[in-house]
Amino acid sequence: MPKQVSLHRIMLIILSVIIVVAWLATFLNRYIPYGFQFEVVTSGSMEPSLKTGSLVLIRAMNPREYKVGDIVSFHPPLPKKMSVTHRITKLYSSDDGIPEMATKGDANTNGDPWVTSLGAIEGKKIIAIPWIGYGIQFLQTPHGFLGVALLTFLGVVAAELTFIGQVMSDVLNGWLTRFAAKKV
Repeated sequence: MPKQVSLHRIMLIILSVIIVVAWLATFLNRYIPYGFQFEVVTSGSMEPSLKTGSLVLIRAMNPREYKVGDIVSFHPPLPKKMSVTHRITKLYSSDDGIPEMATKGDANTNGDPWVTSLGAIEGKKIIAIPWIGYGIQFLQTPHGFLGVALLTFLGVVAAELTFIGQVMSDVLNGWLTRFAAKKV
């Protein structure tokens, strides 16, 4: 007869998955080795190639390895530090001999209004997973962190209450069985 999985075990598994996902969302980019990192697509400028809310795995490469057509994440020369994920449309050298690139979002009519050094590239797109980025972004906010903490707490309480209920039921059944046996 197959062993029945208890509700307690199911709840602990679900709780473990929530904790692991929350941990990954919080620390994802800090501890990934070998030049890999994740970016979340926050606009539709690369649709349909990259959907808004996608989680993109990128890998840093030698600047000479990038080619026209590659989708890269980079820091454009803007006052506000931000990361942009667009396609390389042109590679060339500046008057000073610095390798530079022109970029454009696939959904945009015009190219980006800046020229960016290849040294500003964080990495080339390896894979994109649709919609996962929405969850990652939420988990990195105070509300998302609080939600995971609350779910974790409620999950532990529910699992323990279920376990206590099972133990109490077993004790009560054993007591009733012994009491009924004495009456006969």
